Amino acid sequence: MEESHSKDSIIEYLEKNHIKEILNQSINELLEYRPKDASGFLSTLLLKHCEAPSVYSLKSREILDSRGYPTVQVDVFVKYLDQIVFGGRAAAPSGTTIRPTEPKDLRDNVPARFFGKGVQNAIKMINETISQGLSGKELMNLSEIDAKIMEYDPSDLKDKIGALVTSSVSLAIASSIPRFMNDPLFVHLDKIYNSTASSKFIIPVPLCSVINGGKSYGSPLKISEVLIYPRSDILVPDQIRMISEVFNKLGVVMVKKYGNQSVCFGVEGGYYPSVSSIDDIIGTLEKAIVLAGHQPGKDVFIGINANASELYIPQTKVYEIEQGVNKSSEDLLNFWKNIMNQHPSIMYIEDPFDDNDLDSWSKLTAFAGQSKIIAGGDAYVSNPKAIIKGVQNKTSNGVVLKINQCATVTEMMKTSSLALDNGSSLIISDRSGDNNDSILADISVASRAKFLKSGSLTRSERNQKYNRLLQIFDWLRTNNMISL
Repeated sequence: MEESHSKDSIIEYLEKNHIKEILNQSINELLEYRPKDASGFLSTLLLKHCEAPSVYSLKSREILDSRGYPTVQVDVFVKYLDQIVFGGRAAAPSGTTIRPTEPKDLRDNVPARFFGKGVQNAIKMINETISQGLSGKELMNLSEIDAKIMEYDPSDLKDKIGALVTSSVSLAIASSIPRFMNDPLFVHLDKIYNSTASSKFIIPVPLCSVINGGKSYGSPLKISEVLIYPRSDILVPDQIRMISEVFNKLGVVMVKKYGNQSVCFGVEGGYYPSVSSIDDIIGTLEKAIVLAGHQPGKDVFIGINANASELYIPQTKVYEIEQGVNKSSEDLLNFWKNIMNQHPSIMYIEDPFDDNDLDSWSKLTAFAGQSKIIAGGDAYVSNPKAIIKGVQNKTSNGVVLKINQCATVTEMMKTSSLALDNGSSLIISDRSGDNNDSILADISVASRAKFLKSGSLTRSERNQKYNRLLQIFDWLRTNNMISL
């Protein structure tokens, strides 16, 4: 009786799982193609009938970002082929200047650990709550997983669990997906979020920080960054070569003009000179472009990230745009107009005024026209409502998105589409506190961004994103999916 019962159970098990039908179908396909590696081909056919990979658990830890401050890293463990396997990992980036309207990191605020910047509460939230909540979710369904993450804190400011939690988990899930599919991540993101997009991809232009400043770091140069980017009608390997040539030549020029101390590096890897004059530093950069064998305003263009909210003094309603130089809104508007006229190579200005100085924003955007980009970064903090309002009022013609401000990959992709649909140039940007993950490059390609802004060339966490663009370029060219 036991033997008969056992045999019946086996038959029932095989029928319940349709094993006979699956084997017959797979063997028929095997015989049709008759590949040399019969076992390998058969295993591939059988994989089509397997259960989709699902999230099993999350394991987070406190690591250091590029500034030496704590951030959250998440490992994803996946149930697949009836086993528990490692899927992938990612860490959350974080900014230095946090605007009042952007999502909060929610640090521990325990002075005895990292001067209050620890993230142990975030680690606990992920390991004990979110891990359990995501367990069993289909890994490939990133939008459903991100929606679940947002349920834990639907507020704009993420003042319950913090953006370090939401972004680290979402990025880690997204980074796990390629292990269980044949396509790279940017293709998968494109399929999920861009149903009407072309099958051809355009690689974003590298927008590279070459000079770092910023009032919050005590630099004589009050603006946050001076940037360069190459022309868009050449391939990305040549684009990256050109910015490398200019960056390295700039160091030589600066030593001769300002001395050896001028080639110290800022937090994002750009030169950190003791220079306060914007006009002077732009002129030096233009000279370096020429000495590198390129033409300013034709081969290589210049951008400025003013981060003007950090320069604004509310009590006197002026901007300290240069050391000891205070300007009213009207004076600053004229300053930007004049410097763009004097240096036609300047084609990009980010956050040129305070977040609330909208009239000045609109006037500068009107002056810039369609040929130059006036981009809202910290002015919008990646908030869809703020972006719609800004674009409709013609406050800017460019939008800068940052993953921790968007909270999840899904929200970033949706906001990217929103910006593009409203006619804005799209810039996908890193943060001052970053890490060696390269996923931002995949997001920038999938979102059809105009620029990938990833810091300078002397920091590996910044180069990781630019180097990922080179890998994506090779894959697209091999698969005939690049729009040249």
